[in-house]
Amino acid sequence: MARRFRTAAAVAAAAAIAAAPIGAPALAQSQGGEPIPESEAGQAFTEQKLEAYVTAALEVSAIVEEMRPDMEAAQSSGEAAEVEEVRTQLSQRLATAVEGVEGITVDEYQRITRAARGDEDLLNRIRSIASERQEG
Repeated sequence: MARRFRTAAAVAAAAAIAAAPIGAPALAQSQGGEPIPESEAGQAFTEQKLEAYVTAALEVSAIVEEMRPDMEAAQSSGEAAEVEEVRTQLSQRLATAVEGVEGITVDEYQRITRAARGDEDLLNRIRSIASERQEG
């Protein structure tokens, strides 16, 4: 049962990559609606890099979901300082999580995320890796 949940989470995380920015300034600051640089569009990423990316995306997704209530509470309070504090904490946790995944850096994670938003083939490769984890 836990394996099925992790797999579903992997597929959901991979599918969500192209749909929305990650919600934290440290990882999303250069993703929000900017055009994809030509050097990233169609860029070839190795299977190992994409495997690491999927692992990191799962970590990121779990942290975002865990901290969502804190962010919503801070935003509801109307206190800018409280919102900024939660954003900073979230950013630090996300960066630390990505840095903790062997084989990928925060910069590479950001590049793959941006590229996947504009490259259906890349997004399908990411989805395939996530699906393979479900079967494996």
